[in-house]
Amino acid sequence: MERGAGAVMMKIWLVTNRLLCPGDFLKTVAEACRGGLEAVILREKDLSPAALYELARKVKSITDTHGVKLLISNSVEVASAVECDGVHLGREALPLEAIRGKLCYRGRVGVSVHDPSAARTAEEKGADYLLAGHIFPTSSKPGLPPGGLELLESIREVSSLPLLAIGGITPEKVPALCRQELEGIAVMSYIMQSPEPYRAVRELIQAQGK
Repeated sequence: MERGAGAVMMKIWLVTNRLLCPGDFLKTVAEACRGGLEAVILREKDLSPAALYELARKVKSITDTHGVKLLISNSVEVASAVECDGVHLGREALPLEAIRGKLCYRGRVGVSVHDPSAARTAEEKGADYLLAGHIFPTSSKPGLPPGGLELLESIREVSSLPLLAIGGITPEKVPALCRQELEGIAVMSYIMQSPEPYRAVRELIQAQGK
């Protein structure tokens, strides 16, 4: 999809948090996928490995139906067990070198980064993409100042990996992000908290044409 002459649309990723949903979680994911998601990162930090596995199986059925990629946050074991597209590593995850080396994981691996140094290290150790944030103020990171667009620019200077932005992203913030040469944007609250997740995703896509 194109935003204009030579401009490529940013892909929309959903980062889940079922505790934010006003309605049924699986229905929310399905409606968001129908809206045009590129990928879902299943991030349910409170679940046991067994419970996460069961939920991941259900979510994968949905993402497969809609042709959407699925990645599991922090759990290589669950990602491997459900045969999804990859794993996303946050601060609590095993080191990237252990996942690529000792565990011989061959799926896609993304890494959350908060500064250029971490971005450079992740690229050197074999990450496939970077998720940078938080970019704008967000209720999920109270008391922590956002990195702003400057964070994206500083990471782009040291890494050539596909880069996604996360944190406080709404349709109003999308036009500024369109100028950052991003692979995509990852959104949690705006989609998860919406009573109309399909519409929320469409709004994020349509905002790229403004």
